[in-house]
Amino acid sequence: MGGGPPLQSPTPPSTITATEPPSRHYHHHHQHHHHHHDVQQLPVKINVPAKPFPFSLPLDKTALLTIDLQRDFLLPGGFGDIQSGTQLSAVQAIFPACQQLLALFRIYSLPIIHTREGHLPDLSDCPTSKNSRSPYGKKIGEKGLPGSRLLVRGEFGHDIHEAFAPRPDELVIDKPGKGAFWNTNLLEELQALGVTHLVVMGVTTECCVTTTVREANDRGFECCVVEECTAGYNDAAFKDTSLGMLYWSDGLFGYVCTLSSITSAFSSLPPIPAPKTWNLSSPNALDIATLNAAYKASVVTPTAVITALYARLLATPKLETIFIYLLPLSALLKQTRALEQRYPDPHSAHHSCDALTYTPSTSAAVVTKLISLGAIAIGKTNLDQLATGLTGCRSPFGTPPNVFSPKHVPGVPRQEPHFDPTDRMAKHLPAIPRHVNAFPTKPKFKFAIPPMDKLEICSPPYVQLFSAAVQRTQRMGGELVPSEDFWPVFEDAGKLLYDGTFVTERLAGLPKGWVDQHLSSLHPVIRSIFETVKARASLAEDVYRDLHKMMSLRRAAQQILTKIDFLLVPTAPTHPTIVEVAKDPIALNSFLGPSRTLVTYWIYVRLRCPRCIFPKVEVYTIGE
Repeated sequence: MGGGPPLQSPTPPSTITATEPPSRHYHHHHQHHHHHHDVQQLPVKINVPAKPFPFSLPLDKTALLTIDLQRDFLLPGGFGDIQSGTQLSAVQAIFPACQQLLALFRIYSLPIIHTREGHLPDLSDCPTSKNSRSPYGKKIGEKGLPGSRLLVRGEFGHDIHEAFAPRPDELVIDKPGKGAFWNTNLLEELQALGVTHLVVMGVTTECCVTTTVREANDRGFECCVVEECTAGYNDAAFKDTSLGMLYWSDGLFGYVCTLSSITSAFSSLPPIPAPKTWNLSSPNALDIATLNAAYKASVVTPTAVITALYARLLATPKLETIFIYLLPLSALLKQTRALEQRYPDPHSAHHSCDALTYTPSTSAAVVTKLISLGAIAIGKTNLDQLATGLTGCRSPFGTPPNVFSPKHVPGVPRQEPHFDPTDRMAKHLPAIPRHVNAFPTKPKFKFAIPPMDKLEICSPPYVQLFSAAVQRTQRMGGELVPSEDFWPVFEDAGKLLYDGTFVTERLAGLPKGWVDQHLSSLHPVIRSIFETVKARASLAEDVYRDLHKMMSLRRAAQQILTKIDFLLVPTAPTHPTIVEVAKDPIALNSFLGPSRTLVTYWIYVRLRCPRCIFPKVEVYTIGE
């Protein structure tokens, strides 16, 4: 934690300053990605001539899966070269075709996922049956390419060949096996993208490509392998047979097409219109899709984006309540000049705690990761002190303005997700991307909502919007299950958050004795909360009693969730004004939180689905 120097300090802290260009290996780790922004303008489907019959591609549900185009499988001295006895001609011959297919998917901004086979440096995830093989005297983990261990993650040979290098918005899946689904999160990533159809290319045909297609088929995906974009180490013996087995018996495992057939199918699509200008005042000017399109069309540069954004920030009223620290423009432009060939995403880091102000020696892992991927850190934003609250009105730096209404609190619902390791309210609350399938895909499912008497606290527009959400869920095939009998289980679990001993976890996240030393520095509301917590003088046995109660409630909830698929609850009952919160900040904060605390300690996934924006005059005053 640390507030950093004052606004516009001439010396930015090293923790959020990128003084060197990001590593060329920016794609090593997973990053969230935003696709489909151009697909909405395209036809719903294209038909690709294939075996055993045409492959119908729904463009908004299709991704390219590139299999193991790594140096270790493609270059002399790598694992593939060693195990095949230097038979690399076929796998190297597919380079141009793979590059053409890759470029085709990038033109239309379709999702692209790359896989890499390899193991942890200690080989703990490499089974004996695999590592005992030693073709030509070499095993996994031994020296391969110069300065590189064979098929070991992080090594030079393990990385993807430069000819197919992933871009920052393309996902990379590291897999320990031949198939790309075993012991990876590929299935979850594809489901999150809404992908149902896969176009597959890579190496080797007889091993990892066909193994992955079989795994995908078992998981319900439609797959098509592009013939010229896959090869192995003995194509004369295995390629035709391996591909033939995929489409045999009316496409038992999938389809096989030629590169010309899929490129011809794409050629029938209308060209993607390129933006002619970029303006900060335009709608969605700073979303990733808009920025990527503008960068590709060369109508704007990262330097121009940051310059325009910085000017707007400096002209913003009450800026000091929004950013507790803003990097100097000169430092930001140093970053943009190093990233002009990349697709940066301007972002800010959350923080608020003046009593813990210091300049840390290292940045948070998520900030470091974002910068390595080409993001530009512009400053640290304000939030409730010690992340204790829902309203945004508990910061010593002041209350940030609400972008929609200056009278209303800025924190309900949160405008963007943030995370504090000791803040139970901050966990599992992601804003759901537009392309995520938020509901079960089976034709019929069951769900429950709070009992009607629990919904009486909601303001009229919130009741109306929640009712519409319930009706929409029913139209999707959901059966509404009465919850009166089991709702106390969830309600009692929610009460454990603040009424029990678990709130002392917030103290454990601070240096020992810190609260006693800094009470006077805390926001009055936060000070009152911590004084109340300490006054309870909770014992260790009290914590264990609450732990036992939590486990008992969790078991009861597990039984309930065998009868329903999910709970549907309003995110908040209303949106209060700053004046209303000031009158009774603790009670009103608690009033806003019941729906969020129901499963806080059960590690269940929670999705927040923004419903709509409505006129602020419709939000009633608390207590009316």
